[in-house]
Amino acid sequence: MQGSRSDHRTTYRELDRRSNQLAHLLIELRVVPDAVLAVGMPCSPEWVLAVWAVAKAGAGWLSVDPAQPYERNRFVCADSGVRLGITLERYVDELPFEDMFWVILDDRAVTGRIRRYPETGFGITKRPFALFGHSNLS
Repeated sequence: MQGSRSDHRTTYRELDRRSNQLAHLLIELRVVPDAVLAVGMPCSPEWVLAVWAVAKAGAGWLSVDPAQPYERNRFVCADSGVRLGITLERYVDELPFEDMFWVILDDRAVTGRIRRYPETGFGITKRPFALFGHSNLS
């Protein structure tokens, strides 16, 4: 899943493991059920990874297309209350940054941090209070 090469293949098992790891990071970043995260990249293997991880963290996602005008993406994120997003390095300059934090999947530090999380899923746990979303769960 590195890059968006059309010749890259991945298994569902690999996708499951990597999305579990990313979901663990999102939960550590205090993503809670009912939160909405931006996925700032075109459809690609990384996009699928991000969407699966967001869903596993219990949140929803908003697709933000870096090919769209900057002001449109800024408005969409602000109007949706999105404060956290997932993207790739090559799209950072095309995405809004006001009141946003972006997890950059192909940043070496982020990749290293994600790899430290378990590849296994997780059951329902008591999550911390909302920082990037809200939750009605206690």
